[in-house]
Amino acid sequence: MITTTGLTRIYGKGENAVTAVNNLDIRIDDGELVAITGKSGSGKTTLLNILGGLDKATGGSVCYDDTDITKLADTALADFRLNKIGFVFQFYDLIPELTAKENILLPSKLAKKGKTDISDTVKKLGVENLLGRYPSELSGGQQQRVAIARALVNNPSVLLCDEPTGNLDVSTGNDVLSLLIDLNRNDNRTIVIVTHDNQLAEKCDRIIRISDGKITD
Repeated sequence: MITTTGLTRIYGKGENAVTAVNNLDIRIDDGELVAITGKSGSGKTTLLNILGGLDKATGGSVCYDDTDITKLADTALADFRLNKIGFVFQFYDLIPELTAKENILLPSKLAKKGKTDISDTVKKLGVENLLGRYPSELSGGQQQRVAIARALVNNPSVLLCDEPTGNLDVSTGNDVLSLLIDLNRNDNRTIVIVTHDNQLAEKCDRIIRISDGKITD
C-alpha cells in the first residue's frame, strides 16, 4: 500500500515560489490500477516523481507499507527504487547504444542480481524476437514494450507510468494499455498511470484528478 500524508512540493522561494503539489493525502491499495489526471502543469508528473523517489518532497511523507521513502538516505532510496519500483516513461528512455536485451537487463545489472531469466517477460510482452535490435531499429510501440520489460526485470511490486501511451498512435497506445491492464490483473501488480487521456483513465480502477497541485475529484 502507498500512502501520502500532507505531501507538498514547492519550487523556488519567496515571491517566485510555486507549489506544484499542495498538501496531498492519497492512499493506493495493493493491486490497484490508478490514473492520475489533470491539465499540463497541474502537478501530476511532479506527484508521480515524488511517489517514485525521483524528486524530493518539501513536506509530508510517502510510505510504502511501513517505509517512508522521504526519510531514506540517498543510497537507501536508490536501492529501494531499483528493487521495488518500475518506471515507464512517455519517450521510453532506452539507451541507444544498447540492444533491447541489454536495455531490459540494465536494472538487474545495477542491482547486481547476476544471471537473470527474462524469457517469460519478453514473451509476455511480445519482444522475444527483438532482443538483438537497437532502439533506432524499433517502432515506438516496440520501444515501449521493451521499456515495460525493463521496468519489470527486477520484479517490482509497483509500476509508475508517466504518459505511457502519449507518444504512440491510438491503436498502438491501446495495445500498450492492454498490456498494463493484463500486468495489473494477472500479476496483482500496483500500477499508477499519469495521463491526460480521459479514455485511458476511465479504464483504470480509480481516477485521481489534480489541478494546481490539489485533488479536485
